Parts: sequence; structure tokens; C-alpha cells
Amino acid sequence: MRRPSFPEGGAFLPAPFAAQRRKLENRLIEIIEEYGYHEIATSVFLYADQIERVLPSSIFEQSYKLTDRFTGRTILIRPDITLQVAKLVATLPDMKFPLKLSYSGKVFRDQTNHTGKSREQKQVGAEFFGSNDPSDIFNFIKKIASMLSIPIKLISIGNGAAIRRIINDLHSGKSEAVKAVASRDKPTLKKILTENDYNLISKSLDIYDRSTIKNIENLPTLTKPEAKELRTVFDLLSGKFKNSDIIFDGADIGRFFYYDGLTFSFYSKDGKEIASGGEYGTLMKMFGKPMDAIGVAINLDNLFMTIKNLTISHDLEEI
Repeated sequence: MRRPSFPEGGAFLPAPFAAQRRKLENRLIEIIEEYGYHEIATSVFLYADQIERVLPSSIFEQSYKLTDRFTGRTILIRPDITLQVAKLVATLPDMKFPLKLSYSGKVFRDQTNHTGKSREQKQVGAEFFGSNDPSDIFNFIKKIASMLSIPIKLISIGNGAAIRRIINDLHSGKSEAVKAVASRDKPTLKKILTENDYNLISKSLDIYDRSTIKNIENLPTLTKPEAKELRTVFDLLSGKFKNSDIIFDGADIGRFFYYDGLTFSFYSKDGKEIASGGEYGTLMKMFGKPMDAIGVAINLDNLFMTIKNLTISHDLEEI
């Protein structure tokens, strides 16, 4: 019997799958709440001028836009939820820290489907303000994986702080450099960077394995505290996910522009990215509220497709 297939990103789900995914979403939120996270809701619309000073041009270009007919201001259809939550935390008075918040919602980015990325993605996430301790996140991801009987096959960790610092110092070509790092495009980086910066980053791009963890303190792009943190995280994950392969990705600078330290991604046995996250203290500083912050976004569509053993199709006629 042929497995059901759906349009890219799970934007359309027939019965009974839509109801099943909603139940999964509710259960994830309940589990995250058990670890002290309080759910909030954010608007699907936001004014571009409220976040334009922290939003890179590449993300602005990927955002779907509307024009407010009353004010003429540009409205973005939510490209990211962490941005909204961070801005909220930074601007509301009388907030007590550390603070744990969770959310559920869709994000929209104008990305071509052939890159393997959906234009519409449903997320369940958690954000920890006033701390950069990932223990809670790892704990509830382990509980979710156990509850759903989904083996976490691969965990990738990284720290792109040094690479981000080098890229942020560029006068031009920042977006191009980020894309080049993500795709390990050395020729492009060589054109953009100084020889010294290129040599530093180039060594990191060659790293994608487990053995490097043992010698992580020798990596030229990491400070001693950053190397120590990665080693601690590796040991923490090794204790919690005993049957998972844990690798260090020297080119991992996070799935989004604001990650400035530890990054991590969890993958199922079929290669789907179930969850990803990292540290973003710099973003809080840009919003005027300097503090540590760490978060994770669970890809609800990938998770649902994995537990149901479903396939995604670009062809609506296959449904």
C-alpha cells in the first residue's frame, strides 16, 4: 500500500491527519510546560520598522510583505517567532528573570521548495531568558522522542561565535558570506574575506565529525570558554542520548542570523531535522536588554511526518 503524500511543508492535511497533528502539537506544549515554560501567543503580522535594525537584508527579502493601507507602513508576515518573543521580553516592564516562555505557530519565508525548505512551517518552541543552560531543552526533547518512540539518530552541535564575529565586521557581503559558510563554499569566501580570516574559517569548514570533540580546545576559531562549553554540552548529550551519533559541525552558525554561540540540531533516523536551536544573547542586547538567552524550535511538520511514516510531495494530484 502506497504511503500518503502531502504538499511541501504540511500546509494541507486531510482528515484524520490534521486532527492528529493538532493533538501532537498540544501534547508537545504540555510536555514543555512540565519544565516550567509558560505559553504565549504572538501575532502573525509585525511592522518591519519595529525590527528592521536587527533584521538582516537577506531575511527581509525572504519575508512576505504587505502594505498597511492606513499608515503606508510595511507589514511582514511572521518570518520568525523567536524575534517576536525576544522583543516582547526586552520591552515589557517588570519582567522577572530567569524567564521561560513557549509558543506554537507558523512562520512564513519566501524560499523555493527545491532547496528542501518549506515556505510555511509549523513550530513549537521554547525560549529561556536570563540563562544559556540547554539542560531543560535536551531533557524535554529526550522525553518527546521517548514518548513518540522516535530514535534521535544524529545530534549536531557547533559554536559559530567566531565566524559570526568575522562576518559581522564585514562592510559588505555579509549575507553572501553567511550563505557561503552554510554551503561550505570556500571560493566565494576567499573573494569576500581577508586572507587571515579566510584561513581561520576555512579550517572550521573542514570539520564535521565526532572525533574532533576530543581536541576541540585546539580549534583556532574558538575561545577557551567556548571550547569548554562545547565539551560540556557534548558530555551532557552523550549521557542523555546514548544511542545517538553526536558530531561537531565547524560550519554551524545556526539556522537563523541571531545565534551567537552554542548551536544544536536533532535529526531522526530518516534524516529529518526534528528540532534546532542555540544561544542568542547578542539579540537581546540589540533590543536593549542585555542577558543570556537560549531557545529551540521543534519542526512540527517534520516530527509529524516522521511518526506517521508519511512522505511529502509537491504534486497535489497525488493526494
